[in-house]
Amino acid sequence: MSTIESGTRAPRRYRWYAHAGERHAINRDLVAGKPGQTLCNDSIAVTSETLAVGFYPTCVKCDAEWRKQRARGTTS
Repeated sequence: MSTIESGTRAPRRYRWYAHAGERHAINRDLVAGKPGQTLCNDSIAVTSETLAVGFYPTCVKCDAEWRKQRARGTTS
């Protein structure tokens, strides 16, 4: 049974962050000053906890991977 069928939601694993002129999905636990990777595997060093808002186009690769994981019920 998927998390949707059971009435629960998978934990949010990612948040959207502005990087290289686009909105990329990064691990929710990634904090400022720590290196990490975007969902599309770009290396990133988060400089703030600020989420990316409507001014940046969404990275197509991050979006596609996020949608795959959401369809499998492994993220929300």
